[in-house]
Amino acid sequence: MRRSITWYRRITEVFPSNKPLARLMARLFVLWQDLLYEEAGIQDDEGFEGLDQFGHGAATRRFYFFRGNSRTLYSAKKLFEELGRDETFARWLKKDPALKKRYTEAVRIVRRNSKHFTAIRHSVGAHVEQDIGEAIQYFDPTDETKLEIHRQHFLNPYPATDILFAALINEVVPCRWPKLDPGG
Repeated sequence: MRRSITWYRRITEVFPSNKPLARLMARLFVLWQDLLYEEAGIQDDEGFEGLDQFGHGAATRRFYFFRGNSRTLYSAKKLFEELGRDETFARWLKKDPALKKRYTEAVRIVRRNSKHFTAIRHSVGAHVEQDIGEAIQYFDPTDETKLEIHRQHFLNPYPATDILFAALINEVVPCRWPKLDPGG
C-alpha cells in the first residue's frame, strides 16, 4: 500500500472564492496543520525534523512559531500595561533604578513594535476564524496547490501555508509546487 497519493490542482478550483464552504475549508486546512504540529510537538521526540514533514517543511514550521510568537508578544504587551498600573510594582520600580530602566526599555521596545505583532496576531496568530477564509480571494486562477492523502495523517495540509501568507499580506505571492512526489 502506498504511503500517500499526491496531486496538484488550481487553488481557485479547490477553494472557489464565491462559495461560503470554501472559506470554511480554508480554515479547516489551517487548523488541521496547526493540530498536526501540536500533536507532533506533544507526542513525538523527533524534533524539528518531525515537524518539517507537514506543509512546506522548515518554512511552515518557522511560520507556525512566528504566528505563535505574535500571540506571546501581544500578551507581553498586555502584561506590561497591567504592571504599569500596579501600585506594588510601581513601588518596586521606584526603589530599584536599574529595574526601572530595564522595564522602561522593554516597554519602549514593545510599544514601538506593537502595531506589527498585533496585526500579525489578529490576522493569522489568534483569530484564524476571522481572516483565514477571506484569504482565498487573493489567489490567482493559475496558482496551484499540492494535495496529498496520507496513510498516517489522512490529509497533509499543504495549502494551509499559502492561505496563511495570503491572509497576512492580503495578496498572494505565487507558489509553484514542483511536480515531484518523493514520498509517494
